[in-house]
Amino acid sequence: MPTWLLSAIFSLVVGILGYFIKKTLDNFSESQEAQREEFKIELKQQRDDFREALDTQGRRLDKLEETFQRMPYTYTLKEDFVRTMTQVDSKLERILESLSRKEG
Repeated sequence: MPTWLLSAIFSLVVGILGYFIKKTLDNFSESQEAQREEFKIELKQQRDDFREALDTQGRRLDKLEETFQRMPYTYTLKEDFVRTMTQVDSKLERILESLSRKEG
């Protein structure tokens, strides 16, 4: 077999192997790039969701603080109620005593 034929076959085999290796590497690079893009999109979505959750939590905290600030004007504490009722009772007793003195 002539040497030029062996050289040609060897060159052809190397060329075919090189073509398929390059094609495989290109496909691998494309799939890697696609995965990177999907990861970037997913990461951005997670960041947006996290920021939205923080904003929602902040609004809830603001609403809670507003409720705490309004509570003294809306609700009565037990101690305040007892103190006021004691004052009302003492005034009522004084009124009843003064009425009983006037009648008697």
